[in-house]
Order: sequence, then structure tokens, then C-alpha cells
Amino acid sequence: MTAARPPHRLARAAAARAAVALPTITYPEDLPVSARRADIAEAIQANQVVVVAGETGSGKTTQLPKILLDLGHGRAGQIGHTQPRRIAARSVAERIAFELGVPLGGAVGYQVRFTDESADETLVKVMTDGVLLAQIQRDPMLRRYDTLIIDEAHERSLNIDFLLGYLTRLLPRRPDLTLIITSATIDSARFASHFAGADGTPAPIVEAAVAAAKDPANHKYTPAAGLPALQQAIAAKTLRDSGYEISPANVLVTNGGKQAVYQAFATIVDPGDEVLLPAPYWTTYPEAIRLAGGIPVEVFAGPEQEYLVTVEQLEAARTPRTKVLLFCSPSNPTGAVYSPEQTAAIGQWALEHGIWVITDEIYEHLTYDDAVFTPIVKAVPELADTAIVLNGVAKTYAMTGWRVGWMVGPTDVVKAATNLQSHLTSNVANVSQRAAIAALTGDLSAVAMMRSAFDRRRKTMVGLLEKIDGFVVPHPKGAFYAYPAVQGVLGKTIRGKVPTTSAELATLILEEVEVAVVPGEAFGPSGFLRLSYALGDDDLAEGVGRIVDLLAEAR
Repeated sequence: MTAARPPHRLARAAAARAAVALPTITYPEDLPVSARRADIAEAIQANQVVVVAGETGSGKTTQLPKILLDLGHGRAGQIGHTQPRRIAARSVAERIAFELGVPLGGAVGYQVRFTDESADETLVKVMTDGVLLAQIQRDPMLRRYDTLIIDEAHERSLNIDFLLGYLTRLLPRRPDLTLIITSATIDSARFASHFAGADGTPAPIVEAAVAAAKDPANHKYTPAAGLPALQQAIAAKTLRDSGYEISPANVLVTNGGKQAVYQAFATIVDPGDEVLLPAPYWTTYPEAIRLAGGIPVEVFAGPEQEYLVTVEQLEAARTPRTKVLLFCSPSNPTGAVYSPEQTAAIGQWALEHGIWVITDEIYEHLTYDDAVFTPIVKAVPELADTAIVLNGVAKTYAMTGWRVGWMVGPTDVVKAATNLQSHLTSNVANVSQRAAIAALTGDLSAVAMMRSAFDRRRKTMVGLLEKIDGFVVPHPKGAFYAYPAVQGVLGKTIRGKVPTTSAELATLILEEVEVAVVPGEAFGPSGFLRLSYALGDDDLAEGVGRIVDLLAEAR
């Protein structure tokens, strides 16, 4: 697999200004075409999605097809701006919507006419404004083209929502397609939010929330367990993603995944019960266990085990008071992912010993390399009566601030947790629930783009961390964290200071180079650091680069 090329300099600068991950090129009006041409060519050769924002001017962007042909792109399609002409072609639009899964939402659609400018059809140019009907009707995947140019796309003359919906579904299926958008008035950040994935909630979800906020039906109390439509969407999503059926009645919608964690332990843990907690662990787990009166029993797996506990370790920690096993794969903080065989073995062990399993599956869609997410209830179906599944929209759909999670479990457990929640918080905010419905019932194309961005950043981060003498860096297979062991650096002198714990090392890094990392003490034993790669490429390279340079001074 060829490594992704880094964005070129203009793309990096513009992306930083716009706070989006998508490479964006902005040009002043008087910039010569020759200067634009070089950077556009560089971006195209890097096989990147390119948004050219800023006033282009007549005659400047019309040379883009020729640039592409000069670069060896044999086929280029251009959508050019002349006079907008809306065409009533709903039947055509409906066919496109059906084939690509694009919701029309009442839009009429627009006509596009392609005319061949050469006998061998190496260059095709759109002669009318509007988008994506006549040609797409014949070829929804645009297989004839390796480059698509949307030339001077204006908000007022294009059905932008329809265009975004189409492109966000097309691009994951056509990774070989280069997209160029030139625009004087379009909101390039809006396009970027669709294609960047990791830097904001996808626009269709936000738009669903805006519509929900205007609907008086969402201005009042609703069932504490969640909107029935969202419970049904979670049941359908479970079947789609995890491969087993659940009843909507066995779903409790919570204020984020953290409330689901707390209520799961509060419902089944009695004072004095022991909970097996594989370490390193997410810092909330032991606190939720203690709040329920339980006793967390840490079972540690180090980097030599890739942070994966074994059945033998769990069995050694089991006592007559063991009530629950907390299982999290992919893992926060380590990025470890249990294989299907490991998951099944642990699930079977828990079943044989009558131990409840609380399984946190919030990172289910973020796996890399050969790792696959394995739902433990799918691996061991008999666990369904003694398992609670925790999940939410935060990580998969970039919705951390919307606060929508859920728990799935046996009827009596969900009923008890619902009673508890009715006195704690009542229902989750209706607008957030409506946004979650839009997320769960949509496709996963934005998720695929986000995972691709995370994977690229993961490789960058691991590659940089491996340069540090004294670091041991297991390659994370899931989530968006790296968790290096840093014992080899502790006890050395760094700028006159001698850190002896990972907490002291984290403080030194913050004070000396202004980079924040989380020490291992927050997740279990000292001697580790957690770094997140859920940030832009440039910030990641800059931040980790500062750490590399600082620790190169260790003596």
C-alpha cells in the first residue's frame, strides 16, 4: 500500500486557517494562472481532493481540463458556470437517489449536458450550470472519468445539499477519482467538513438537528428510555454492524456513553462485588465501579502482550466475589483490539463461571491493518442474558458534544436502569436524539473517510515515536490512541530535570515544549503515556516532533 503524501504547502496553510483537515487552496484574484497551475498539479499528483476557494475570474479555471490532460489524466469532466437553469427532472433524480442512497428531501434536481470536444472523448466539458443528472443517469459512478471538476460552484445556483450527499457517497466508492471544486462564493469549510470526517460532525447530521430544533414535538418531555425511533434505529444498527438481533425495548438511550457506563455498574453491582478490570483502562471505569459499591480488580497486560489480557490472567484474578468483567475492544487508552478467537475465549470463560460482561464498543468502527471488531455477544450468543453492551455516536460520527449513548441488556436490567435514569436526568435532549437517528440511519461513508484519516495519522505518530530512544511503541490496531511504554526514558536528565514517573515526564513535556500528553497513572501503572491522533496532520507532526526533539536531549 502506498503511503499517503502530505498536503502541499498552500493546502496546509489554508487548512490551518479554516480549521479543517481537507487540503484547501485559496488564491488572490490577481494570481497568474501559471502559479495556480503548479500547485493544482502538485495536489492532483498527490491524488487528493482539492477545493479551490476564492474568486477565480473568467478564463482562469477554464484551463483546468487542459492542466489535467497535460498531467496524464486522459479523461476530465468539468461542470462549468454559465446561466443557472433548473430542470424539472425528478424521475431522473429519484433514480440517482436510489442507486447511490442519496435522500432527495424534495429536491427537484438539475440537468448537466456533457459534450465531447474531441473524437476520442478524452476531454468532456459541461456546457450548462446545475449538476449531476443527465450524465449521472447513464453512469452514477462516473466510471468514464478519473477527474471531476466543479467549476465556479455558487451556493445560489447549485443544489449544494444534493451535491454534498452525492459526492460523500461517490468518493469512498471511487478512491481513484480526483475532485476539484473551484468557487467564488461556496462555503469551502462546508465541503471540507464532509470530506475531512475527523474534525466535525457530518453536515447532514447537523442539518437534521436544526430541523428537529424547529419542530415543536421536540420541545417537550419524551420517554426516559429514549425516543422509540432512536431505539429502533439502534436495534437496526446492532443487526447491521454486530450481526445479531435485539429488541428496541432492550435499549436505554443515555446522556453520552459515560452515563451508560455508570448505570450499567449501578444496576448489577452490589457493595463488595469484585469487577475484573483489564489494565490499562479508561479512567472512568474504576470510579463508576466504586460509586456502585464495587471493588475494581486490575488485571494488567503490558506492551509485551500488546496490552491484551489472557483467559489465564482473568482466571488467576477470579474469586468467589467476582461479579463482572469489563471488556473494551478496541481499547481506550491503548488502541489494542482483541482477535475474534481471543474475544470468544474470554466470553466463553465468563459464561462458564457465571460472570457478567459489560462490554464497551464505542470504538467499533475504528480498526486498522488486519484487526477486526468482534462483538462478544456475537462471538458467544449465550452471553446475551448476562451481558450489557455500551455504545454511542460520539466516536463513530464525531459527535462527542451531542451526548448520546446507549446501553443494551436483558429486560430486567434495562428496566432497572431506566427507572434510575428517570430520577437522574429523564430523557436525553430530543434534538440530540434526532441527530443520532440521522447518524445511525445514514450510510458509513463519512466514517470510512474518518478512519482513513486516523489510519494515516496513526502511522505518522507511531513512526515518530519509534525514533525516541527508550520508548517501546506497540502499534495500535484501533481507536485513535498510541500508548508507548516510556520506562527507558525515566531517570535520565532532560534539560536539568530527572523525571522518575510518567506523570513527571508528562509535566516536563508540557512545560518545556508545550505539548499535552496523559500519563499512565490515569489509566493504571506508571511508565506510559497516552497520545491521541484525533487531530490534524500538521498539528500532530508538530507536537510529536517537539517531543522527539526534546527527548533526544535525554542523558
